[in-house]
Amino acid sequence: MFETNSFYLKETHKSEEVMSGKREFCVAQLIGVFLFCFGLAGGILIGIYLYHGGPDSEVSCKNLPDWLKNGDKTTSTLQTTVTYGPTTPKTDCINCNTEKRFTYTINNQLREPFFNNSVTMEIVDEDSALIDYMERAVDQNKTIFTKFTATYFSGLGYFIESINNVSGTYAVDKSYWEIRTQTGPTTVGVSSFIPTDGVEVLFNLTISSPANEHN
Repeated sequence: MFETNSFYLKETHKSEEVMSGKREFCVAQLIGVFLFCFGLAGGILIGIYLYHGGPDSEVSCKNLPDWLKNGDKTTSTLQTTVTYGPTTPKTDCINCNTEKRFTYTINNQLREPFFNNSVTMEIVDEDSALIDYMERAVDQNKTIFTKFTATYFSGLGYFIESINNVSGTYAVDKSYWEIRTQTGPTTVGVSSFIPTDGVEVLFNLTISSPANEHN
């Protein structure tokens, strides 16, 4: 009876040892899998970090807002401006075919021969001065712009003496060819004034007075 119980106790002890060994093996496997996954994830993160050059690298993020590109980790509000109604399509062309024009008029109601002639001129060069367009008007419209004469002054440019054979006689009656636009007399002469789109240039033979006299 004693021997039977002793044998039973030995077998039970061996069984417990086997089960304990299996449990330790399973725990070791779980720990190994966890460490493997942790090491793999860490290796991937370190690889990405080193690929981008470490802490001193600059990552290009074209689609991120400026406050993220500059490293600001605080919350920022992004605003978008929306325009309602008709808009002009944006274009990147520099020399478009869109024609720009201005109106060139000569008016003399002081002495014969009287005239009031006008023509719309295309702006072909945005750097061309008014005197260049006056020459072009004579070349292209000889019937209404027959000729003009001008005197050149160093540092000032050309001064218009006559248009269509009608001269200003400032020394006699203070008459002269005044240059005007929609906003009033110009502050520069024909050598410096650059016509822009939609401007209306008027050469008007007028009598100088304190109200309209200019240099």
